Formats: sequence, structure tokens, C-alpha cells
Amino acid sequence: MIPELKPRGIVAAAKQLGVEPFEVVRLLVASGRMPDTLVVSQEDLDAIRRVGEIESWWAGGLDRPDDANPLRATFRAALGQLLERECIGDKSTRMDNLWRGLSLEEQEKLQEGVHALIEEEVLATSNSEVGICVSVVEPAASTVRDIVEGSSDTPGLAAVFGGLNGSQTP
Repeated sequence: MIPELKPRGIVAAAKQLGVEPFEVVRLLVASGRMPDTLVVSQEDLDAIRRVGEIESWWAGGLDRPDDANPLRATFRAALGQLLERECIGDKSTRMDNLWRGLSLEEQEKLQEGVHALIEEEVLATSNSEVGICVSVVEPAASTVRDIVEGSSDTPGLAAVFGGLNGSQTP
């Protein structure tokens, strides 16, 4: 059978969207599109993506800044996307949009960096109907710009990625 014509189940839909199968079911129910057969059409998939605000920032080959640490470069690029998409203050995005489409190692390191900046009150999380969301804390926007530009660090990020000069902070 031609792959495009093959029925798409919940697990296949989850893989295509880059989310867990439970998230697909949750969003199908939320959008009123839960199929009786558990086969997800392209129309359903598009609705899930729209209702769940699921974005794949890395699918188009997002540029990473020059950095001696490639994982820190990826993190800086993800923070840059928060600024570019104006996710500051009350405007937020799904937290998993930051790392969807990256390797497992990159995802884990980005999660560590995000949690470090949450603890330092540079980023904030909120719960919404689409899931856990993240935004830049408004007074910290200049700090995030400096991190993206590679001219600044925080103690938490230095612990996760190594300091800007490659050293760890205590």
C-alpha cells in the first residue's frame, strides 16, 4: 500500500507530530475530533497541530550560533526563537516546542537549561489548555538577549553547559 494512503493510527500520528500518543488522544478529544476507529486523518492531524499549538521549529534547519559547545549553541538558538516569536511576559509557547525534532541528547540538555533559567526566574512556566508553556520573564528579556548573543551567561547555565570560557562554575 502507498504510505500516504495507509491508515494512520494514534502512535503514528504521535510520531509525526513529535508528541506522546496520550497527547494526540487528549487533543483529539479537546478538538471534538476523536475518531471511532482510532485512525487519524490528515485533517485530524492538522487540527491537532492547530489546537495543540504544536510547532516544529527545528524542522526547517534552524541556524545555531557559533559556540564552542554545540549543545549550548542549540540552547541559544532555542532562546532566540522565544524572542523572535515574542514569547515574553504573558505571551508563551508550548515548552516542548523548544526541543521538538532534536536528538534525545539535545532535548535533555535543553530541558536542563530551561529548568535552570526557570529557577533563576529568567523564564517562567504556565499551564494552559495546550499544555505546559514557557515564556521569557519580561524584566529578564535583556538577559536572554545577551545569552542568545553569547555575551552573557547565568550561574545555572554555566553549571549545565560550562561557562562561556568553557569552565564550570562552582
